[in-house]
Amino acid sequence: DGRSDKSATISQSTPTVVATAPITPAIVIEREYVAPTNVELNNYTITVPTKEQVGSYIPRTLTGGVTERAFWNFARTQRKNVLLEGPAGSGKTSSPMHEAYLNNQGCVVVSHSIGIELSHLVGKQAIVNGEVTFQYGVLVQAMIKGDIYVADEIDFALPKILQRYQDVLQN
Repeated sequence: DGRSDKSATISQSTPTVVATAPITPAIVIEREYVAPTNVELNNYTITVPTKEQVGSYIPRTLTGGVTERAFWNFARTQRKNVLLEGPAGSGKTSSPMHEAYLNNQGCVVVSHSIGIELSHLVGKQAIVNGEVTFQYGVLVQAMIKGDIYVADEIDFALPKILQRYQDVLQN
């Protein structure tokens, strides 16, 4: 990609789920195994999480007795974005992955670092077979497909990337 330091680049692999300690267990919802569905576009793959990927995740009951499932369903029906804050290991990444698994929905986790470029998220122009085309980035692909997009470690994102998130999330 032209940079001399290639130590920090976007991860295009399936995210790893870290086991978390549940706060208050809710009803565990089981569903039949569904083979992973991959959507590949311009060298990015958005995967529907499998049972193996979500591991032994235990949904929680949030403050006020609201289950995670009800929380995610409310956000979906109201067409609202969700910001999850909390300490490491509290389920900020595994909860949306589990929700994607339950809904047979794609989920992409982007762990921000200095190596993440705006073009990874939004897209870029490229020459394919002698023609100039626009290749969508992983954020745009997730938006088009209606997949869950997790901006992990967003506090490490560059200001130009935060500005694009602001553009996407306003209103």
